[in-house]
Amino acid sequence: MKRQFLITHFQSFVFLVLPSAIFLFLAVMVFGCQKKADEQSAKPGITLENLQTAHAREARLAYTYNLFADKLGKSGYKNVSRLYRAAARSEEIHAANHAALLKKNGIEPKAYVPTPVAVGTVLQTFRMALSDEGIEVESMYPNLAKTAAMENFPEAAEQFNHAKNADAQHVALFKDALDRGGILSTAQYFLCPDCGFIITSDKTTECPECHTPKAKFEKI
Repeated sequence: MKRQFLITHFQSFVFLVLPSAIFLFLAVMVFGCQKKADEQSAKPGITLENLQTAHAREARLAYTYNLFADKLGKSGYKNVSRLYRAAARSEEIHAANHAALLKKNGIEPKAYVPTPVAVGTVLQTFRMALSDEGIEVESMYPNLAKTAAMENFPEAAEQFNHAKNADAQHVALFKDALDRGGILSTAQYFLCPDCGFIITSDKTTECPECHTPKAKFEKI
C-alpha cells in the first residue's frame, strides 16, 4: 500500500507539477532572451557610428594643425604656430574623449591614418581651418548632439556639445588671426584637459565650458 501510495504521488508530480515547472523555466528563458534582444535593439547605434566619425575628424584636424604649426613656425610666424599648437592639442583632447566613450561602450576606435596635407600661406591655412571648424560648429556637432539625445545617450550629447563650444572658440581665434593678417602678438594659451577649451587669460579660474579648475589647465 505504501509503495502504491508513493507511485501514485510520483505520477501526480510528473503529470501535474513537472509540466508547470518546465513551462515556468521556458518562460523565464524566453523573457530573458527577449530582454537581452530589447537591450541590444535599444543600443544607440547611430550615435556610436557618429562617435567614430567625429573621432576620425578630430584626429585629422589635430594632425593638420600640427603640420601648420611646424611650417609656419619655421617661416617666422612663431605666435601663429603657438596658436595652431593649442588648437591641435584641443582637437587631440576631443578625439581622445570620443575614443574613450567608444571603448566604454565596447567598441574599439578606428586608428587614424594620416594623408598628405598641402600647407599654403598663413592666410590660406586660416581659411582652411575656418572652413573645417565652421562645419563642426554650425552643423556637425549640433546634429550629432540632437541624434544622441533622441537615442537617449546623454553622455554623448553632452560631449558633442562641449566639443562644439570649444571649436567655436577656435573659430573666434582663427577669425581674429585672419583679420590681423597672421600678425599676432605674443600670447599664452591654456587648455582645459577635459573638454579641450582654449583659454587665453591666466586670470581665468576655471574652464568656462565645463568648469574644470585652473590647476588642471595645460599651458601651451
